[in-house]
Amino acid sequence: MVAHIPHASRFIPVAVREQLVLDETALNEELLLMTDAHTDLLYNRIMTLGGTGFINIVSRLVVDPERFPDDSQEVMAARGMGAVYRITGPIRR
Repeated sequence: MVAHIPHASRFIPVAVREQLVLDETALNEELLLMTDAHTDLLYNRIMTLGGTGFINIVSRLVVDPERFPDDSQEVMAARGMGAVYRITGPIRR
């Protein structure tokens, strides 16, 4: 069994956080909107049974592993959501 858990993390490295223009309130709202909270805990049993887990350790706001690395191949890149997100939720709505 393989557990693919790409969006459970809220972790943003300090070096990346310094580059984000969102204030703490806006960033927390975006993390709430974009994080699949606790999915890592829900699927942890797979690893305890000997399965393999692919768990993204940083927030999808830092890098989304479900996106094509080449934005020309990624349909969501046109909405600012390629492998690296360039806009926030409120702009997409």
